[in-house]
Amino acid sequence: MWYSLTSCRLGIKQTFSRMWLFVDVGTFAKNAEALEQLIREYSRVAPVLLLTREDRLEMLLAGLKGGAVGFVEQSASIKDLQKAIFAVAEGNTWCDAKAFQKVMSFLPALPYSRELKLTEREEEVLSHVSLGQSNKEIAAHMGLSPQSVKVYVSYLLRKSGVANRSGLAHYAVVRTLAKTQPSLKMARV
Repeated sequence: MWYSLTSCRLGIKQTFSRMWLFVDVGTFAKNAEALEQLIREYSRVAPVLLLTREDRLEMLLAGLKGGAVGFVEQSASIKDLQKAIFAVAEGNTWCDAKAFQKVMSFLPALPYSRELKLTEREEEVLSHVSLGQSNKEIAAHMGLSPQSVKVYVSYLLRKSGVANRSGLAHYAVVRTLAKTQPSLKMARV
């Protein structure tokens, strides 16, 4: 078990079964290369959560490139900060919505496309793929064979027009954003 000074200051009284690290990108004086290398080293030991600021987007991108599993804005409430820490400590990822929108702006512009019609099973498989789960993990969760999941993933790749699972995960995120934020158009990835 591991505690940090940060966890004590935030009033977190839970004992975590996993180690996690919290890194403030503001302490790197715009040295993105050094931050990326440090996060790469830290992430071999434990999941890394980044504390970022609006004016440090290049540092956030360097931290993610280095292997950080989550990020939260410095202006986040204590409650949101606690949620982020719990998520990372439990082995999940965490993404601050405002910062995520900025990160998405760095992705290449994508042409508009109509929203795909997916079956309920395809929707469920897509959801699991977007969480980074393997075919075997998805199969166990959905009560299917890994081969069936492979077929669903193949259909999803063909329907969405993307080349790989990473593209499919990106597609799922964009699709979800388009559904929850009417001002966004659905993009084909």
